[in-house]
Amino acid sequence: MKLANMLEGTRKFTIPLLSIGILGLSSCGDDDDGGVTCVFPDLNSVGFQVEAGFSFGSEQLTDESSLMTFFNFENRPFRFVDPMIYYSRIALVDDQGDTVHFNEVVLGDNSNSSYTLGLIDTTRNYTELVVGFGLPYSTNKGVRPIEFTLEHPLGPKAPSMWWSWADGYIFARIEGPTNHNHPAGSDMDMTFSWHVGFSESHRWPIVFPINGYENIRIDFDLKKLVDQVIVPDELFNVKIRGNKLDMKITNMMADCIRIQQTL
Repeated sequence: MKLANMLEGTRKFTIPLLSIGILGLSSCGDDDDGGVTCVFPDLNSVGFQVEAGFSFGSEQLTDESSLMTFFNFENRPFRFVDPMIYYSRIALVDDQGDTVHFNEVVLGDNSNSSYTLGLIDTTRNYTELVVGFGLPYSTNKGVRPIEFTLEHPLGPKAPSMWWSWADGYIFARIEGPTNHNHPAGSDMDMTFSWHVGFSESHRWPIVFPINGYENIRIDFDLKKLVDQVIVPDELFNVKIRGNKLDMKITNMMADCIRIQQTL
């Protein structure tokens, strides 16, 4: 697999300072020779964008979804209050096996935010999207939320995506009220709290087939996750580390990630 530079498709020139006002360029910097070096985007280059969010089966979640009740396969009620998940080490692969890697981190949440990850060459036929669940070690252990703005994926969040008892980010945070009885009752009588995190990306690479680079959404299916909750066969309180449900939820996280693409 060949490595392609993320800025492939751009052309760099060094021009005299007096020419800058005429050209009206937007991506320029001082050059060592007294001129200015400017990067001209190629006509075939665009910013690669992805959207990231959550769904429950076929229903896409929004900022208002924290107040909605969803039911798993045994009719157990769940509400999902501000779920969040990190993706990183994202890459595009074309039909020749060439890969474009992106360094940006993506945060999936109910706001369904879009992220521009870098420039790509639109003349290439992209057939695969590579996604990592979580953060690479250098990011997870090398930075802190206070170093970023509130809008940045790695910046301070509410609820927090930083462990309160250790250095590092929470890779996925899914929590809210539910019912713990068997058979399931309709009242929300307990709170579940599923926080997943490791030293580095929990699963990489996760490879998805795609048809081109446009209209791509990284989606997390919460229904697939909560359908794993079988009461009373498993202890429901996953804060007790090492119980069966705790391990199942952790291992299922990456399997709930999917790609949705509108063509």
